[in-house]
Amino acid sequence: MSDNRETALERMEEIYRRWDAVRARSSRDEASAGGAVSRLAGFVGRTVRRIRDLGISWDLQRDLFRALLDRVAELDSRLTAGEAALAQLQAGEADIRAALDAMWKLHAAYDAGSAFDLRERHEILRVRQARLEGALADLREEMAALRGEGTPTLPLTPRDVAEILAAVEQGPGEAGAVEVSFQDVRAEPLLLAARRHFGGRLAAAGPSYRAPNDLWVHVDFTAAWNRPILLDNAAARLAPEGRFVLVTAPATGALPEHPGLVLEEDRVVALAGGGAVRVVGWRTTRKGP
Repeated sequence: MSDNRETALERMEEIYRRWDAVRARSSRDEASAGGAVSRLAGFVGRTVRRIRDLGISWDLQRDLFRALLDRVAELDSRLTAGEAALAQLQAGEADIRAALDAMWKLHAAYDAGSAFDLRERHEILRVRQARLEGALADLREEMAALRGEGTPTLPLTPRDVAEILAAVEQGPGEAGAVEVSFQDVRAEPLLLAARRHFGGRLAAAGPSYRAPNDLWVHVDFTAAWNRPILLDNAAARLAPEGRFVLVTAPATGALPEHPGLVLEEDRVVALAGGGAVRVVGWRTTRKGP
């Protein structure tokens, strides 16, 4: 965008220099000396040149005004987009403040000995967190669009997701309350593939959300895929001996740690389409009754 701005300014400067040269050339014409015929011929010649220069000047003025109008339109478009992004940021800030206020109220009620259901408390916080993460992802996409950057999508197809979920569920036992999330607000086709795979076992499939979860699968190809808050959330939302599985790009760096989770697997799964993903799995250290 900076290159485009410099190019537009250089073009306007060049048009102005050409117009100014025409103006200066016309203003330097002086009356001819000599007899009446010579002066008349000089006058006619100057008049012809000035008429020609006037036409050139009009064309250059038109080009300059057109460039100025284009620049004003570009600035207006950027201003409108900036105002929209600012409004979203303000709305996001309001959501964050509301979530924090609700969280502190819940903490106060719990510390005061309220009979508030701990699972319901975790579920309310989980829903608010999901809303905030979605809003943050939307804001990141808007800001990237304003900067003229492309926003990468998940490099997976619905068939890839089906293969990954089948690999995740290898082994004995079957999870009954499953949560699947994607770090991409445009991943609806992938989410549909997850729904086809798990069906009624999804925690959100019934009339009410089933918590805590037996299995949480999170797909994240962003640079912050290993942020510690993911493990904090997994330890809080999973049932005793529940599993948290993180799917990301191969060889993406060191794994986070959490005292309430134990690492069970870290492997690369090759996909039939030719790609590969890193599958990392943890299990909660809490034991069931």
